[in-house]
Formats: sequence, C-alpha cells, structure tokens
Amino acid sequence: MASGNAWSQAKTFVNDFLNGLNMILTQFGPIGLKQEYVGLATFGHDTKQQLLATSNYTAVRDKIENLLLGGPSPLFAGLWFSLAGATSCRATEKTESGVLLCPRIIVITDGKPTETGLRGGPDIQTKGDETLMPILSAVQEIEVMGASVFFVGVGDFDEEFLKLVSASEGREKLFGYQDGRRLAKRTYLCTKTNLFDDSSFIRSASVLSEEDNEDMQDIRVESMARLGQREEMNNAAYFENKNEAFPVIGSRVRRGPDWMFDNQDNAGPGTVVGHSENDFKVWVTWDFNKMTGMYRYGMGEYDVLISDEPRVLKAGEKIAVGCRVKPGRDAGSKDVSGSIQGVVIRMNSKNAHVRWDNGKRGDYSYGADGRYEIELCKSNGQTGDDNSNSSTWGSSTRSNKNKNKHVSS
Repeated sequence: MASGNAWSQAKTFVNDFLNGLNMILTQFGPIGLKQEYVGLATFGHDTKQQLLATSNYTAVRDKIENLLLGGPSPLFAGLWFSLAGATSCRATEKTESGVLLCPRIIVITDGKPTETGLRGGPDIQTKGDETLMPILSAVQEIEVMGASVFFVGVGDFDEEFLKLVSASEGREKLFGYQDGRRLAKRTYLCTKTNLFDDSSFIRSASVLSEEDNEDMQDIRVESMARLGQREEMNNAAYFENKNEAFPVIGSRVRRGPDWMFDNQDNAGPGTVVGHSENDFKVWVTWDFNKMTGMYRYGMGEYDVLISDEPRVLKAGEKIAVGCRVKPGRDAGSKDVSGSIQGVVIRMNSKNAHVRWDNGKRGDYSYGADGRYEIELCKSNGQTGDDNSNSSTWGSSTRSNKNKNKHVSS
C-alpha cells in the first residue's frame, strides 16, 4: 500500500473519519451521544497493535503520520491484532430501541495481501486460496465474536478480492476512501434506528439523507442477524466436549505462550466456560470485563493455560463467573442436594448458570426475591462474603490431563 496514491487516500479516509466523529460529538454529545474510542493496528513493515483505543484523536493522527511504510501485507495477522484492540475497550451494548452497538474494525487496504506467514520481503500480492481462505475464515470468526468488519479500498485496489472477503447477504461492508464521514456517523445512526419498526425510516427522512437511511437499514439487518448469532453463540460457547484433552469446564486460566490478543484479558485470569465441538479451542470468560472469547488449547498451540488461582470478587459483588458454589438454603432440586459443589459459568440479573461436579447444569437464584438456591463455598479458603472468593479448578467428574501446563499468578 506504500506505492501510488493508496497511502494518501488512506490518510484522507482517517482524517475524514476522525473529523466526522468530532462533528457528530459536537452536535449530539449534549443530548447523550458518547464519544467513540479509536485504536490503530497495522499490517506491513510493522504488524502489531500501534495504539490502544483512545479518545485522543490527535494521537491517532500523529501515529499515522509517523508510520514506517513498506514490507509485506499480512492482512490475516492484522485482522486479529485489530480484534484484540476492538474488544479490549468495551463489550457489545444495546440502544434503547434494541439495536446492538458492536466494536468496529475498519480495514483500510489495497486488497492485495501477501502470504499469511510471510515476515519480510517485498509487498507483492499472493493470489490463491492459501491467502483468501484464512482471511475469509478470520472475518467470519471475528464477526461471530462480536465485532463488525468493514473494508475501505484505497489506491488501485483489488475489487474482486475485497468483494469476496466483505460479502454479506443484504449488507454494505465495502467502502471507498471518501466515505470517512459516512462511517463516522454510524454509531449515531444506530441510536436513530428502531429494530422492529420500519416506520422509523420514514419519520427520519426529513432530517436524514437517503444515504443515512440506507445505512440505517443496513444497521437494522446487521443487528437482527447478530441477535440470532448471539443465541447461536450462547449455545456454542457453553458446549462440553467429552474429549479429555480439554480442561474441565470451570477451570481457571491465564494467557499462555501463544497468546496473540493484546490486552484482551487485562493480563488477568478467566474461567473456561465451554469447549469447541470440532477443534482444540476453549471459550473463556475473563474476570475483569466479563467478555467471553474463543482461544486455542491443544495441537501445540496454547493461547491459555490452566492456573491454580482463585476467583476474587470485586467490592459489592455477590457472585460471578468462576466462583465455586454449593446448594443454598432454598435449594430444591435433587441435582444440587447434599455436599455437591459446582462452578458458575454464566450470569444474568437474577440467576447463575452452574456446572456441577457431577456434570449436571442448571440456573439458580442467588438473592433475587430473597431466594438463595446457591451460595458461595466456604471451603478452599472461600469466605462467602462480598469481598473475596477463591475457586479451585480441579473438582470435576474427570481430572485435568494437562497438569504439566499449569501456570501460577
């Protein structure tokens, strides 16, 4: 992308995008629109997270101006670095009308990536399925994990390639370098879109452009699709694989030697809440932000490793994912009788979903309406108060087979 006018167009897009964010905030900030945070990842001479998400747009411009150009273009690696930055700043939120506000990844590229594993050499496009398929797979997996991916073509970009990787039924995901202000307006348009009421587009027509209304329709389509994906992901994320190579659900983990997700975990521990059905990956919910993601665990690649460390509650928390629990005073199910213990692997406002040591699961009240079907364990150093809770990973119907992989904090 260093050749021709690609780089100047890339900078034009970035400046227009940042100016657009400032303009929208000035206009609608006083009525509640929040400032957006912007980070920067590069794939080229340096393939890394250049700047964590920040509201200091001047810092973003300065970093862009001082980037060293050249080298290959490993787009695959750039996508994953972008995901780490996008998901480190916030989880998905909803507007009052039910539209999902997801982290966005905007890929500015000439659509001419080099071989995935190429570390040096000239920036010569590598064509073929060996380059295309990993990128397609990465885009799909990133979107399943909760981030929206948009592509901006610059210079003499490979339109055919970008249309393939940005293809999405009923949605617009490929833009030009002059669309910076348009994409900057997207979060504001999310707040104007009613998920289940088409008439909102008609009512908005007098104050919004035709392009705005096209984007609102796109937002609506995306949000409806994501609601369905969320349900599918909830089913997938909590799957329990019988393969004993996987760590026991409820195991405590930390980042491992092959970690490539920047500060997504805040360098802290998390809890295994599910297994992949078809490959060696686990779903982990992190303590610090309650975000759930998928990470490699096996076949020689370990994004996470088992850690013998407790789940520590924050001040005011009653219970959280990773806490070990036992039947409470209002327990009534035969599945939770006696001295059995389990681990909380999912939470909502009223119930905790528990995976018991006998392999059974269920949703249980932890204080709603004064009912306590479960309570914190007081064994293994657990106090059962609002300030601390420790959890061991080893209680299960099977033991972890990879004890040589343990790490300690």
